[in-house]
Amino acid sequence: MWFLDRFGLQLTVVTSAWVLAIGSTIRCFVPDGHSWWIILFHIGHIMVAFVGLAIMMCPPRLSSVWFPPKQRAFATAVTTLAESMGITIAFLALPYITQQYSIHTMLYVQAEMSIFVAALATIYFPPKPSTPPSPTAGQDRVPFLQSMKLLLTNVPFLFLALSGGISTGSNM
Repeated sequence: MWFLDRFGLQLTVVTSAWVLAIGSTIRCFVPDGHSWWIILFHIGHIMVAFVGLAIMMCPPRLSSVWFPPKQRAFATAVTTLAESMGITIAFLALPYITQQYSIHTMLYVQAEMSIFVAALATIYFPPKPSTPPSPTAGQDRVPFLQSMKLLLTNVPFLFLALSGGISTGSNM
């Protein structure tokens, strides 16, 4: 969230996409039988996992920058649903690819898809629309630490975060 606040939506998405692509690609170059392969494989996994949170924080920001207030909840819901659907498709397709071909093929498919998405984000992902969709979309945001303090002292938010955390944690 700090990176998103500090550097903006465009740089966060493009950087995250390339870190994901590089991490996915590193995992493809792990030869069998070498003792150092586990370190390289974990480096790739850590890079892939590192960007997960950053990408999950982008839909609400995308909604607030690109959509007027009456459409923000719907836009956030659609982008969050798209993330979940992507995870579901991967959850179903990748075991099939692994069983039919090999784990290396599955890793190549993941790397190719992530490179494709990173290239698309690099080619065209504008930081904001040419005109703000509402007066609030053009306003400056509350600094990160100040907003964290406001959230951590907001009891309804804490209950919402706890219920969401329990729900997410129980699905793992």
